[in-house]
Amino acid sequence: MGWHVPFILGLIIGPVGLYIRRNMMDTEAFLHAQKTARRATLGEVFSGHSREVLCGLGSVIALTEMVSC
Repeated sequence: MGWHVPFILGLIIGPVGLYIRRNMMDTEAFLHAQKTARRATLGEVFSGHSREVLCGLGSVIALTEMVSC
């Protein structure tokens, strides 16, 4: 019976957190950054950051192989 307590608390806390997040005003700095931000294309990411992409991919592959053994 005691293992139900975290789930009951989550049912109470979850909607409260959602309400707070929905009704919270964003800061001026965030709104300005959101307006001026530009999304990079996949080609730009690979051409400008190929080493980082390959290191990240290699890390995921290596850790996946280690976990599955």
